Amino acid sequence: MNVYVYRTSLRPADIPAVDALLTALLPNARWSYDLDDCDRILRVETSADGEARVRRRLREHGFVCEELEG
Repeated sequence: MNVYVYRTSLRPADIPAVDALLTALLPNARWSYDLDDCDRILRVETSADGEARVRRRLREHGFVCEELEG
């Protein structure tokens, strides 16, 4: 299982759209948000190699999305 953690610009109102994007991109993945964190965290768990695909898809839709280093 791969776990990716991203710093984003997401707001609560963005969640339904981002859920739809992630479902289409990684249908078997799980994800969660911590929008109270100063980095507005998106955490994605997937068996697929999705790190760059998630970043690219969110950026295509106008969001900041940068992987946080562990």
